[in-house]
Amino acid sequence: MPSVWLETFGQVTIEAMACGVPVVTFDAGASPDINISGQTGLVVPAKNSPALAEAIIKILSDDNLRLNYGQAARERVLANYTYEVVINKLITIINRAKDAVGKR
Repeated sequence: MPSVWLETFGQVTIEAMACGVPVVTFDAGASPDINISGQTGLVVPAKNSPALAEAIIKILSDDNLRLNYGQAARERVLANYTYEVVINKLITIINRAKDAVGKR
């Protein structure tokens, strides 16, 4: 995901991770919050083509690393970014706000 835009939420990153694909993202926008460098893929400095190429080659050259990152990426999506998880987080926020207003 070599986007130079400040992605507020890189949907394509989540989609790849959900499929068990390790990702390489720039350290811009929300990408470093979604892709945990050294766990679900690699994060490299924005607009740094050599670092991007090196990270991609590193993942493609190491089967174990690629599989481990891919598995961790999928697990991260399932734990944090499915509709069910996001809806439950929203419901929790709404209930806390409702309780806070009710205590006034």
